Amino acid sequence: MDDDDDDLDLFALEDRDEACKYQRKIGGRNARSCTDEPIDVTQQHSGSNLEAKIKAIAHYLKNVGTNLRKHAREGRRERLALSQFTTHKSAPDVLGRPRLSIPIRMSNSGGPSSSRDHTTSKVDDCDSALVSPVQQASPPSRKRGRPSNAIFRDDELRTLCRRCDVPVKHVTEVADMIMAGFGTHLLDVIVLEELVGCNNIVLVVGMLVFTALDCGEEYMDMQRLPAFLRHVQVRYCAENPFHNACHAADVLHTLFMLFWNTTLGAKISGYNKVGALLAAVMHDIDHVGFTNDFLLKTNHDIAIQFPSKAPMEAMHAAMAVQLLGDSKYGLLSKMTPRQQTQVKKTVREVIIATALCYQRDMLNDMKQPTAEEVDVNDDVDVLPQTLQVLVLRCATHVSDISQTMKPFTVHQKWVARLNEEHFQQGDVDGRHGHGISPFFCFRHQLSHLAFLKCQVGFLMNVALPAVETLASVPWMDISILLEGIRNNIATWTSQLQDEESNVGDCISGSP
Repeated sequence: MDDDDDDLDLFALEDRDEACKYQRKIGGRNARSCTDEPIDVTQQHSGSNLEAKIKAIAHYLKNVGTNLRKHAREGRRERLALSQFTTHKSAPDVLGRPRLSIPIRMSNSGGPSSSRDHTTSKVDDCDSALVSPVQQASPPSRKRGRPSNAIFRDDELRTLCRRCDVPVKHVTEVADMIMAGFGTHLLDVIVLEELVGCNNIVLVVGMLVFTALDCGEEYMDMQRLPAFLRHVQVRYCAENPFHNACHAADVLHTLFMLFWNTTLGAKISGYNKVGALLAAVMHDIDHVGFTNDFLLKTNHDIAIQFPSKAPMEAMHAAMAVQLLGDSKYGLLSKMTPRQQTQVKKTVREVIIATALCYQRDMLNDMKQPTAEEVDVNDDVDVLPQTLQVLVLRCATHVSDISQTMKPFTVHQKWVARLNEEHFQQGDVDGRHGHGISPFFCFRHQLSHLAFLKCQVGFLMNVALPAVETLASVPWMDISILLEGIRNNIATWTSQLQDEESNVGDCISGSP
């Protein structure tokens, strides 16, 4: 007798319709007809009968479990979609957009596939009787790191501003700015830094990110987080025009944006999300304002202590891991020893991946997994560990160069800062007579035409391939970043063509 016949023993004494109904539910291969004579279970051995019942119940519970997981996933997706449209009664939108009736376009991860309006604030505002019991019972660790609704309340933002020592005269403007742009590519962290103070930007953005991330409190000691972020802030050299605390905060926010607006947050374990975000905020810690090439050619102390193609990133990674293990902060005290070890490993690999000299290898690694390996089945919450780290390496690298994808007016500000940092290296190079820096580091040698060529070349040959590679992951909808970098390439290209035309006219008109 096969297993399907055993399964029927449990229902043999019930009416035939119920037996047929159950047989259709479990999809038995040898389903009996409703006209078959019922089985006389009294003839079956009691041990066999018990075994059959256990098998049938186990099969039934397995199906129930599968359905519950399916409903739980749907519930989480609905909550995630609604959480992005919490109403705000104070602090008017600085972009002038209506709070309610915001057209949205979700990714292919299960949300709406077309634009539609949402006018409700959150699922928690609904009658509890109308909310799925599965949604109510979902533990915090299963919320997949979605932003919490409460962080966007005006009163909580004002409280956070007071805790972070934001100047009182700027609190309202900061609250407006955060509610309008937090979690989007439109947030101008340079302007935000001007409002919160140059010594507060890492603290403010860090508290926003880790408070909004549900799994932050699960895996980190949030009471110790402010002191940790303040320490990270002072480890960034304020004299660096580009590689400073503002850049660290911008990269942190951009990676958080990827977790929020794509399915990336659902594919990464909670402790790895925390680790990657910590890596983002520390990825340039103790930066000295010089390129790796300059450090190597001048036999700098950093190059001696961290011998590699990218001594700067090796140093950043070592300092970050050391800081995470510092008992003075105990930031990872809620994690198990195994999780702490894995987080430190993730932090190290993610920071190293921000070195441009490793970009080609990293992008090649991203092309190795098949689409089936990356596009995990819905029944699986997260990617395998190796794929998690691989995708996080690419996502953090893209976040590191994300200024190339911002609106052009914001992008220009970052370009000016990076140019000035290159010029400062050129000044040091010139004073010591090294002559080893590239031409774009010497402010009196870089013509506007050469500058434009450098911009187009970097965006086309370095930044764009990285964004396109990340976008090739089936569930990474980063079309807004692709659109941004392509618009910036088009703008720089147009300026380059105009400049080349002007230079050509000057040459043709010369005596």
